[in-house]
Amino acid sequence: VGYKGLLADGKAQLDVTAFVYEYTDLQVNYYDGGARVGNAGNVDGQGIEATLQWAINENWDFLGSVGYLDTEATGLQFLCGGAPDADGFLDGDADACEGSRLFWAPEFAGSMVLRGTFPTANGAIVGNLEMFFESERGRGYEDIPDTEIDAYQEWALRIGYESNNNWRLTAYVENLTDELTWDGSAVNGEILPPFYFGPSRPRTAGLRFGYSFD
Repeated sequence: VGYKGLLADGKAQLDVTAFVYEYTDLQVNYYDGGARVGNAGNVDGQGIEATLQWAINENWDFLGSVGYLDTEATGLQFLCGGAPDADGFLDGDADACEGSRLFWAPEFAGSMVLRGTFPTANGAIVGNLEMFFESERGRGYEDIPDTEIDAYQEWALRIGYESNNNWRLTAYVENLTDELTWDGSAVNGEILPPFYFGPSRPRTAGLRFGYSFD
């Protein structure tokens, strides 16, 4: 269910969506003397997402989005140790791992872009300030603190010139604050040492040139 409407005399558009979902037999990977695959019971999810597009004035426009996700997974006892049952799964504590969230999905996430355009005689000077953020995630279904990926923000700044003759030149700095984050983490069921993988690219600066063929 959602809402879409215009604000500020038509200069801004707001989109809001709320959702709920439920699915069964979520496949999960775990370790029991080797890599195994099992099925969780149910996963319930609910959340809300919103996007704002705003033409502030003739030189500036803004795009922002934010999302909230709340999840709960049940039927994950076999991840929490114990003796193998008749099916070969670990018959762990019936109360363990219950109510775990989908660890790979952050609870909060969002982004924003502030764009400036300043026309000149033969083109325009343009600039973007960009930001993306996520709340903490990781820890696995077993809630292992050593594999938590901290919340982070990543900023980028771009300034350039776009010519009316189809070429453009842009200077940029990405990961402006030199933030370190990871694509994911592996808990390894506390059998092997947990580890992180996919480090983010450090602060990066450069120039880009582009040409459009009509």
